[in-house]
Amino acid sequence: MLKKVILVIICLSVFVTAVYAVTPVVYIAVKNASDLINYVDKKVVVEGKVSDKPWQHIIYSSSKYPVASYFDIGKDQIVIYSKEMIGTTKKIKVKGTVIKVTAKSKNPNLSKAGKIYAEYHILADKIEQVK
Repeated sequence: MLKKVILVIICLSVFVTAVYAVTPVVYIAVKNASDLINYVDKKVVVEGKVSDKPWQHIIYSSSKYPVASYFDIGKDQIVIYSKEMIGTTKKIKVKGTVIKVTAKSKNPNLSKAGKIYAEYHILADKIEQVK
């Protein structure tokens, strides 16, 4: 009886692992940077261009995603973190995970108040040119 239970557990483990391995990752299409707040730790896809006019942003540091690129989505701008430089100025599609990046103000009068600012950026899994 114990052997049958162990065999069933092993079979279920193999089945669950196999199903999980072939389940495709679903990316949620986000059109506006302001909507990223709703998708922290979720997989999203955004379209836009690497900016030629970087705005001031809070910057996240990661050895896994060492390259920060300022990215225009319509009239808004976010920061995309990738493993390699994005080598195009054409419109691209970025698939990745939304992260919340926070920091205190550098203004001494505001930082004493303890106000924390937040921005929502993307850790890029895949970058592809839009056709």
